[in-house]
Amino acid sequence: SVVDFSYTKNPQQAAIVYSTKRIRVSGAVTHAGGSILQEDRRKLGAEECEGSAIMTGPNSYGKLNVAYVIHASPGISKKSLASTYTSSLDCGKSGNVEAIAFSLLSVGGCRGLQSLEDVVKTALKAIRHYRGYPGLKVVYTFAFNDTEAEMLKKCADSFTRFPVSIVNKFKKWPSDIAPKKGKGGNDSESLPTTAKIAS
Repeated sequence: SVVDFSYTKNPQQAAIVYSTKRIRVSGAVTHAGGSILQEDRRKLGAEECEGSAIMTGPNSYGKLNVAYVIHASPGISKKSLASTYTSSLDCGKSGNVEAIAFSLLSVGGCRGLQSLEDVVKTALKAIRHYRGYPGLKVVYTFAFNDTEAEMLKKCADSFTRFPVSIVNKFKKWPSDIAPKKGKGGNDSESLPTTAKIAS
């Protein structure tokens, strides 16, 4: 999962994004980040507003392989979800982060009446249409299970010039992603899906 993401080219300029509303992912990030992440999050004070995101870092966050963590609070509407992706990317801009890895937002029970396809397309459109910034090199999207991964690939394939590579635990990872070895559990077995928007 996104918890295992590592940008080996420059790990100090990498961030992960997760939904504070998706309990399983949020719990995994909080657990992996340890007490330092929790303390940095507490120091920010106010909770993030729906449709926005806030960022902690740079710091050394336990078992996480990134120096920044972006805490996103997506809403159930397309507009709010798109705004959350944009706000997350803007957080990256504030730290001149080179690589940003999203755990897909609102794909679980928080998507309201939207279909999985709807929320994935909203995600890809928001990322694709983002204006970018000079330091941004690449954006990744991580699916949490096979169903999400296949939908991500399907939706990405419908966009022109939006390459996506699906990599599972039985195949080699892209050269600039290096999951920690020897970790067990369902999280480490989920399909990491990358959508590069810059090179």
